[in-house]
Amino acid sequence: MNRQSVTIAVNNQHLTRFDEIVAASEKLGLQVSQRLPGIGVIIGEIDENQLAALRKLEGIAGVEPAHSFNLPPPQSDIQ
Repeated sequence: MNRQSVTIAVNNQHLTRFDEIVAASEKLGLQVSQRLPGIGVIIGEIDENQLAALRKLEGIAGVEPAHSFNLPPPQSDIQ
């Protein structure tokens, strides 16, 4: 199983159901690392095979893969 870190945006019209949407996402296998109900965002990890099902949940406006980047240490030469 390949797990994907994702950021999920909850549709503004469904913010009152935020906890229900989190619970439905968890039933699909989402391991929630952060809940941000004030801005309608859920952050977590899910099996890549479940991404399509997650995107189809009622109240989900979007699912984006999390991106990471590395900065060189402050002492390194500028490239």
